[in-house]
Amino acid sequence: IGGHGDDSYWVDNDGEVLVEDPGGYDTVNSVNGPWTLAAGLENHNLIEADQVSAT
Repeated sequence: IGGHGDDSYWVDNDGEVLVEDPGGYDTVNSVNGPWTLAAGLENHNLIEADQVSAT
């Protein structure tokens, strides 16, 4: 769970859930897909992934 300001998250499990307050510039780094950014998350980086999908 993130708060106000800029936050970064690493996701390596499809079951992880991120909850973010509005404000700041937030980044999700993930190695598994598919992944959909939740409200309040602005940036998504796919890291070392062969076949993934992100929206």
